[in-house]
Amino acid sequence: MIKQKQIDKIDILIMNNWIQLRNTINGASIDYHSEKGSFSFVDPYGNRMQNHGASISINLDFYELREMGKSINLKDGTVIAYLSDADVRELASKGFYEEGQTIIFDFNKMEFLVEI
Repeated sequence: MIKQKQIDKIDILIMNNWIQLRNTINGASIDYHSEKGSFSFVDPYGNRMQNHGASISINLDFYELREMGKSINLKDGTVIAYLSDADVRELASKGFYEEGQTIIFDFNKMEFLVEI
């Protein structure tokens, strides 16, 4: 099942157990895989926070992110951080939406607040 929709300048893509939200106003994005429990948030400045480790390759540079609390400082000044689930959800709740924008997804309950 694939669903695509836009609500209040937020692009929504749902594919099986994966949800992607992209705020077209500020560039923030969310990736959530319900089956794996993996969740990542990219803030409006390009910093990525995630609740899981990863092996990452960017422009032929290879990084390992294996321990919670660790981060990678990239050459462009942005950061990729492996944080607790609660911390990533809190940062997403505070940084994904712009003032006055419809809150369509609850990052604490991981559920939509509007009809999709």
